[in-house]
Amino acid sequence: KDDTLRMDQILELQELKVNPFRERICKVFSESGNGEMTFEDFLDMMSVFSEGATRDVKASYAFRLYDFDGDGYLDKADLIRTIECLCGKEELTQNEMQTV
Repeated sequence: KDDTLRMDQILELQELKVNPFRERICKVFSESGNGEMTFEDFLDMMSVFSEGATRDVKASYAFRLYDFDGDGYLDKADLIRTIECLCGKEELTQNEMQTV
């Protein structure tokens, strides 16, 4: 019996379909880190995105979303990956990326 949701199933949710961070969201909330979620992982994700979640909880998960390498810091590489998620990898030249 498979008791996890595959990432491709989660990405079909209407709330995530157009989110540029959809895959990153799945990985951050997945206990295994591979994007697959247990029911508990899924509930945690929905709880954080609910209006009832505290600002501190939301900020903590937002930080984790942008901390792509998981080192506890937001550095230049994390910011570049964030911009790539928002704009697409091919949309900005290397020079434009450095300027940002």
